[in-house]
Amino acid sequence: MRDTPPTESQQAHSPQAAPQLTPTPARSSDTQRVRRNPTRRQRIRKIVLTAHGWTGIALGLLLAVSGLSGSALVFREELEARFEPAWNRTEQDATVSTTSASSAAASSSPSTAPAAPASWQRMLDDVRRTYPAEKVRHVFVSRGAHQPHQFWLGEGDLRVAVEPRSGRILGAWRASASWLGWLAELHIRLLRGENGHTVVGISGVALFGLGATGLVLWWPGIGRAAGARWRQAFKPRWRTNWKGRNHELHRVGGVLVSGLLMLTALSGVALVWPDSASALLNRLTGSATPQKPRVPKRVTGATQQTPALDVLVRNALAAMPDGVLSRISFPAKAGAPLMIRKKLAAELHPNGANYIYLDPVSGRVLRVERSDAASPTARWMNLRYPLHIGRWGGDGAAGLFVRGLYVLLGLMPAALFGSGFVMWWHHLRRRLGSRAPRVTPSS
Repeated sequence: MRDTPPTESQQAHSPQAAPQLTPTPARSSDTQRVRRNPTRRQRIRKIVLTAHGWTGIALGLLLAVSGLSGSALVFREELEARFEPAWNRTEQDATVSTTSASSAAASSSPSTAPAAPASWQRMLDDVRRTYPAEKVRHVFVSRGAHQPHQFWLGEGDLRVAVEPRSGRILGAWRASASWLGWLAELHIRLLRGENGHTVVGISGVALFGLGATGLVLWWPGIGRAAGARWRQAFKPRWRTNWKGRNHELHRVGGVLVSGLLMLTALSGVALVWPDSASALLNRLTGSATPQKPRVPKRVTGATQQTPALDVLVRNALAAMPDGVLSRISFPAKAGAPLMIRKKLAAELHPNGANYIYLDPVSGRVLRVERSDAASPTARWMNLRYPLHIGRWGGDGAAGLFVRGLYVLLGLMPAALFGSGFVMWWHHLRRRLGSRAPRVTPSS
């Protein structure tokens, strides 16, 4: 009798039958268990990495535009004097550029005393008469013999150059019409007014967050075991493919500039929202911001002769003899004081942070606020502008080096965005490839 093979039911109930076990693949090991059960530190790092990556992708292009425009504006005054000399050239400059014969004749003649500065009131009256449709808001005082006074009219877009000695109007221009003015508007407001100004402030907060999360991701750790990681923390590893080198440049380059980038981000945010920044600093330092002085109320119907601007300037200089006059700001509304600003020799701010408030009707000094006697909040707020534009190195070689460093610093957001985008793109392609369905041959 021929042996017949056992049926499936017989195989299932046979005591000798045993299940066919498939060997476990090599990849379902400790690595999978770590991925399924990550530690608290790994979970935090993943959250930080996700926030860092998506913030950079979402706002990286905007930060690159802000950085590049800021780099061009670091030497704005020098660029204006170089490329737009028509209104930056005083009559004294024209005298210097005379022929050699006239220069020789002038050198052989007896020396004469320099001409006295023109009257402030006369210059103000000439500007008002020439441009009656605009209201004078500020006067930026000449910083040298070869620089004119600048009268800012309206919202500050129309600017009039006036020769300090003769008081003659040299010319006028619209700041928005020049390429440097366009860059400044792009950097400050993204060419979109106050809404763009708000977006710039938000991008400053994002830049600070990118720097902070980048430092968390880079941090080698502490303790004895972290010694080797610290030795490699600032050294890019070049022995890899181009993707690895791109990652190393992003890692090391980002950590090297993160401190300065976070500093410029914070100062920029404080420039966008000064009231909120002052309130926060007051809470941290326990100080208080004094209210701006108010002009005393006048009796209704009473008339009083308004003092000339020269009298107001003279009263301010008498109230604070030291320092250099830098700016005059006229009241923006009724009841507001006239403000005169001065700069001390040791100050970092290019315009100084010393304010003399005067009653524009009586000429009386209402208050003097000195930078060397300011509250902690005021001292920090006075540093916003020089820290943001790189003017904290002084006027010598050190200052030139710091400003050059800021030019390079402004290029870094674009470079970091480019390298980060490359890493994000390859990560996205790898994720999409791993989720694609796999076709297996049927048996």
